[in-house]
This record gives sequence, structure tokens and C-alpha cells, in this order.
Amino acid sequence: MSQLQLALQTDISQRHISFLENGRARPRADTVQRLSVALEVPLRDQNTLLILAGLPAAFDETPLGLGTTAPFVAALERTLNAHDPYPGLMVNGWWDIVRLNDAGRTLLGDATGHNLARALLDGGPMRERIVNWDAVAAAVCGRLRRDARAAPFDARLQELSAHADAVIGAVSTVSHAICPAFRLGHDTVRTFSLVGELTAAHDVTVQELRVELLFPADDASAAVLRRQAEMRADAAQR
Repeated sequence: MSQLQLALQTDISQRHISFLENGRARPRADTVQRLSVALEVPLRDQNTLLILAGLPAAFDETPLGLGTTAPFVAALERTLNAHDPYPGLMVNGWWDIVRLNDAGRTLLGDATGHNLARALLDGGPMRERIVNWDAVAAAVCGRLRRDARAAPFDARLQELSAHADAVIGAVSTVSHAICPAFRLGHDTVRTFSLVGELTAAHDVTVQELRVELLFPADDASAAVLRRQAEMRADAAQR
């Protein structure tokens, strides 16, 4: 984006943007926020930019489920529960699994607290269940690269992206669509995913939450997932 394009989007003069770039001027808080909105900077990195400018951070990072995050987390949990008998999970901005519905635990194991990217990429039970691991790993790598580009100050995302590149090797073309096929006993469950985010959030924790809802890609996979749900219900009644 040119200085002129950025100036037009932010209603900040091109001359002042030039002064900010070469260090001849220090931005006010509203200037940082207008530039951040135009450049689609995440809230966590907006806080970093404000601090680098000698200003206080503007956005809270509230622990998950507390204070202002509680109604958002409750809404996402209801979404996960309503998605049964199909798998669903909630992850934070570093791909840590923070919630799973019952179908998700059946398909992925009790993985709450584990890192989804590492569980998919590294050796372990989750990777061993994935039939089309090469395609899934390439898609994970692509999404991690996108996340790392969007948050250049986030050391943990940079490390995760570099780890993914090291695991699957240098690839020139990757997909952002993760469509894993899982081994579940003697059955294969083929899935595709729908990803949801809270775009209107004003808290770092809430903005970074993501819900991944897995859907069956064919009738046979749907039948397996429904059968698993019936088995869980029968076990709960005993």
C-alpha cells in the first residue's frame, strides 16, 4: 500500500505518514488505531504498536471465561454443543485447544489443552488417525503462514509456522482448507470444516478465539458419527 493510499484510507496526511515512517514524528493513540484498522492489525499487535509509541495499551486480555469474555465463550460453547453429533472444537490464537464437544473428543481424543497444530503435525495419536496426512499438513502449514504474516510481533506464531515448514519441508503452494479424513475403528470419517471468528470483539482473548466445526463429507461418514453419538448416549444411561 502506498503512502497516498494509506493517507486516503485513514484521513491522515501523506506528509505525516512519511514523518512517522522515518521517525521524525511520534503518533498519538488515535493515529495508531486508525493506521491499525486500515492495515487490519490484530488487537494484540495494536497494543504492541501503542507501547512502542510510548502509549498505554488500549485493549484488555481477559482470561478465558472471565469478565467480558464470559458471554462470548458461552455463545461459542453453545455452538459446539449444538453441533453434536458432529465434531467441533474451540482454539485460541496460538492453536491451543480450549474446548471440545463430545463428538470432538471421540474423533480427536481428549486433546483439551494440547496444541492443535503440533498434534496434527507431530507424531502422536491425532496424526496417526489422519488418513490424508500430507494434504492436512500442507493446509495447516498454509494457515500458520497466514496467521504468522498477520501477527509479525507474535513470537509463538512465528515459531509454530517455522516448525510446520520444518516438518513438511519447503513447499511453494499450500491450501488453507483443512479437510481431514480420520480412522475411527474400522471406519473412515471424511470431513470438511467451517471456521468461525468473533470479528467485533474488543478484547484480545475474544478476538483470537476460533471455532472449528467439522462436517461429514459424505453419507457414510455422517452415519458413523451418528452411530458414535448413539453409543455415547447408551453409555451415559448405564
